[in-house]
Amino acid sequence: MSDITVPELGESIIEGTLTSWLLSEGSSFKAGDNLAEIETEKITIEIPAQSAGKITKILVSEGSNVKVGEVIGEFADLDSNISIDTNPDKKQIKSTPVEKSAPNETMQEAETTNLIQKTSIPNFDKK
Repeated sequence: MSDITVPELGESIIEGTLTSWLLSEGSSFKAGDNLAEIETEKITIEIPAQSAGKITKILVSEGSNVKVGEVIGEFADLDSNISIDTNPDKKQIKSTPVEKSAPNETMQEAETTNLIQKTSIPNFDKK
């Protein structure tokens, strides 16, 4: 289960009134669908769903005052009910440790040579 919470309502606005639920308990929704409306002194905002789900419980009734961050409902994430069997034959998968090899000395020499070539030493003998 996940919570439906009151989002940030704007600068210096800490509470509002839950004016309406746009869906009822048991309703399914997609990411981006609006779930409820909250009205403040300055604006009316809709609370969008962040993921697909199904409203399991409405905790705050319409007309109630709510504060930013307050849990107003609960939903079941529809994506969490999907399970993928990546080993359908139930074969045992064995992992074999890979031995680490010694660093390639020629690669280290090349890197050192490249670093020396990139480093310039000023010549103070020139006039």
